[in-house]
Amino acid sequence: MKSLFVTGASALALAALALAGAVFLGVIIAEHIHLGFALSADEELNIYQQVRKRASKETVPAGFRPEIGAKIPGSIALDSLPGDLTNHLPGLRKYDYVMAQNRVVLVDPATRKVVDVLTE
Repeated sequence: MKSLFVTGASALALAALALAGAVFLGVIIAEHIHLGFALSADEELNIYQQVRKRASKETVPAGFRPEIGAKIPGSIALDSLPGDLTNHLPGLRKYDYVMAQNRVVLVDPATRKVVDVLTE
C-alpha cells in the first residue's frame, strides 16, 4: 500500500512538472505570437545589435514606456529596419522601429502599436 501511495505521488508530481513546463513553454511561445512568427534568442540579439549601431538617438518622449501594445505617438518618426535584417528575416519587413530606454522597439507602422521590445 505504501509503495502504491509513493508511486501515485510520484506520478502526480511528474504530471504537475509537465504541466508547469507546458505553461512556461506556452508563455515563451506566446511572447512573440504578435509578430506572427517566433524569433530565436540569437535573432533577437542580432536585431538589437544591428539596429543599435545604426540608431542615432532615442526618439520617444521621456515618460513613454515601451510595452507591447502601447501606441507610439504620431509625433515620433519611425525608422525602417536595415535591409540586411529584413532580407535574412523577411517577416520583419512590415515593421519599423524606434529606440526607447536603450531598447529596440518594433512597431507596426499601420497601427503605430508596439509589437515587440528587444534588449541586449
